[in-house]
Amino acid sequence: MITDDPYWSEIKVKKKYVIAVFIPIFLVFIYYAFFSTENQTSRIEFAKNLFKSNFTGIVVRKYVTWSNHNEHVVEIQINSRIQRLSGFDWSNIYNLSYIGDTIIKNADEKVIIIRNGNRDTIADMVEYYQDALKIKNEK
Repeated sequence: MITDDPYWSEIKVKKKYVIAVFIPIFLVFIYYAFFSTENQTSRIEFAKNLFKSNFTGIVVRKYVTWSNHNEHVVEIQINSRIQRLSGFDWSNIYNLSYIGDTIIKNADEKVIIIRNGNRDTIADMVEYYQDALKIKNEK
């Protein structure tokens, strides 16, 4: 009979150890992936700071950081310093702007204006703010 065979009883013991080790690891992963609020809190604070910020600069460089999850980065020159726009999804600014365009963000506005000569393009940040507010309201 199969149950009397030592090979099958050894597999049952190994299966128990595998289950005993991987279930706690899986539960810890689920906790940090779905219930950790550290990332959500920082996103809310970033959205608040971005909403209150005011800057005007010229796009001097655009690139994708392949080593950082394909993050879209736009570098703008504000007066004599270079400011790197990164930290959340800047892909809409990345896709709509060209080197030499002027980026304008007024305080307490949820849009960023991209000016190229006489053409203005409005990059809407409302979706990002809504996501941050939704996270805040769910707490």
